[in-house]
Amino acid sequence: MLKQRGRGGVIGTRRKPIIECYTGQGLAYSPPVTVNHVTNESVRELVVAYVGPQEPLLATVKRRKLAWFGHVTRHDSLSKTILQATVEGKRRRGRQRKAWCDNIKEWTEMAMYELVRSASDRDAWRQKTDSSALRSPRRPHRSRD
Repeated sequence: MLKQRGRGGVIGTRRKPIIECYTGQGLAYSPPVTVNHVTNESVRELVVAYVGPQEPLLATVKRRKLAWFGHVTRHDSLSKTILQATVEGKRRRGRQRKAWCDNIKEWTEMAMYELVRSASDRDAWRQKTDSSALRSPRRPHRSRD
């Protein structure tokens, strides 16, 4: 299972290839695949035949992170205060680390005040979440039959 650790699950340019690589490794163990040389495309085709169409792992992470941001922003809680807080003073020299909200702003292409305002409308935020997560639709609901 892929766990987020470190700086609160910030997805930077270093983590994207790792997540995509993990997705490929996870796909190799899902369907019955031989030890022989098999291309990534053929493994993906086997997975679609074996499990059905799946959204990319990075799209799932983005969708869930955006959904959690909207959930926290709609409530008055300690987590909302921490999420939207800023620290006084200067930052260190050099390239700045990405903050958690920087991913949200990058994916939605909106400023922070626009994000807070648009997250208050649940249905509109859900549509924005789906469109921002690599333009991928929600995961199909599987019945428990």
